[in-house]
Amino acid sequence: MNRRSRLAGLLHTILTGPKPTDRLRAIPALRRELDELETAAVADGLAAGMSWREIGEALGTSKQAAHHRHSRNVRELDRAASSEQGGRAVIISPEVRSAVRIARREAALLGAATVGSGHLLLGLLQCQEPLTAGVLTRLGVGLEATRDRLEATVEMPADVAAARAKAAAPEAAARVGLSELAAAVLNRALSERAGGGEPLAAIDLLRALLTNRHGGASQTLEALGIDGETALAEIARATGQRP
Repeated sequence: MNRRSRLAGLLHTILTGPKPTDRLRAIPALRRELDELETAAVADGLAAGMSWREIGEALGTSKQAAHHRHSRNVRELDRAASSEQGGRAVIISPEVRSAVRIARREAALLGAATVGSGHLLLGLLQCQEPLTAGVLTRLGVGLEATRDRLEATVEMPADVAAARAKAAAPEAAARVGLSELAAAVLNRALSERAGGGEPLAAIDLLRALLTNRHGGASQTLEALGIDGETALAEIARATGQRP
C-alpha cells in the first residue's frame, strides 16, 4: 500500500470508523505519517534554499523549534553528500531523500540497528518516483514480496509485536543510521552524479544498489527470481543509456 492510500484509509477510519477503538488507533498512526511528511517538506525546503526562520514561520513555530524537531533527520544525508565527494556539489532529489527516510522506518520496523541496501530498495519501492516505479513494475518487483523476502533473512526480537510497536515511533527511525554497505552504495551514486549538474535521482540509487552484487538488495531480488543484469539492462532502456 502506498502512502496516499494509507493516508486516505487512516483519515476515512478516523472520520467514519464505526468502532471508537479503531478511530483512536488510527489517530496516532496518521500523526506518524504526517510527522514524516513534515520532515520531508522541511528537507525539500532546505534544499530549495529556505532558512530555518522561514521554515519555522511556515510551520507556525520558531526557527529554533523547527531546527530542534527536524535537523537530525536531514543532517545525515546532507553530510554524506558533501563529505565523500571532495567538495563537489551534488543536489539530492526529494525522491531520494524520501527513499532514505522510508528505508530508516523499514529498518526500525524490522528491528535493525542500521539501514541496509535491502531497506533502501524498500524505500525506492515507496518513494513514488515514476521512472523508478516503472522499472520496478516491469521487473515484477512488488513491495510486499520484497519486504517478506527481506524479513525472512532478519532475526526478529523475541517479542515481535512489542518491538514493532516501539519501532513505529518516529524517533526510533531517526536513530537508525546507514550501514557501511548502504553508505558506500549511496556515496557511489553521489560520486557518479557529482559534477554532472543533475540531481541524484531515485533511478541512480537503484542502479547503484544493483551494481553491488553482494548487497542485500541484489540478493533479495535474486531470491525473487530477478537477475541483476536484466534489471540493469531495464534501467538502461528506461533512461536511454547503454547497458
